[in-house]
Amino acid sequence: MDKMSFREAQLAVLGADRIRRTNKVIPEGMQIIPIGDMIEIVEICLDKPFVVVRMGDGGPESYCPIDKFSESVQDECIDLLREVAFNIDQEFAKED
Repeated sequence: MDKMSFREAQLAVLGADRIRRTNKVIPEGMQIIPIGDMIEIVEICLDKPFVVVRMGDGGPESYCPIDKFSESVQDECIDLLREVAFNIDQEFAKED
């Protein structure tokens, strides 16, 4: 399988969510993506190529373009979005 782009992963989540609950994915617990010691990704936008990073515990948050991060960080975001899309799809499959 070819590597999925960040935009494709965003669209996978939007496509799986039939009732369109949100335009962002907020990682929780172990899903939060650390970048170094003091920065972590705490939100992934679904309508634009940005993530929200937080500096330190309870520190300031800021929007950052996803293409400014390393390929490994982008891949972690893509993997998380794929997991979220799969879980949403499974949730709707149970309801059908």
